[in-house]
Amino acid sequence: MSDRLIRVSCGVLCSGLSVACLWFALQQWQLGQAWKLNRSSFIGLLCSFAALFAFTAVSVVFQWRIGRVFALVSGWLLVLYAVAVVLMGWEDVGGARGAIALFIASGGSGAITLLAARKARGVPGEAA
Repeated sequence: MSDRLIRVSCGVLCSGLSVACLWFALQQWQLGQAWKLNRSSFIGLLCSFAALFAFTAVSVVFQWRIGRVFALVSGWLLVLYAVAVVLMGWEDVGGARGAIALFIASGGSGAITLLAARKARGVPGEAA
């Protein structure tokens, strides 16, 4: 695959993940307001993931040097999540059918992000 296609695919995937994390954070905030619950730590975690995926998308698409680091962290987090979905339990994602689909989606996204990290320029301070 060409470098440009990998960069754009990684950018689209990470942008979508960032928007999804922000949407889930908004839903949790609205639910917490309605039920008078304190979900600030979970909302903060979702916003942190949204920021990580947004920075990954921007830095990989624009070929910033730090993009390799962001892509490595994001890719390994997605692969780790894919493995955890299969190994930790299927009840929360709708049984085996949902777990397998989620495993394929997050594992594939992680693989593309790791491939983008491999194709990216080096980390700052690294010899070319």
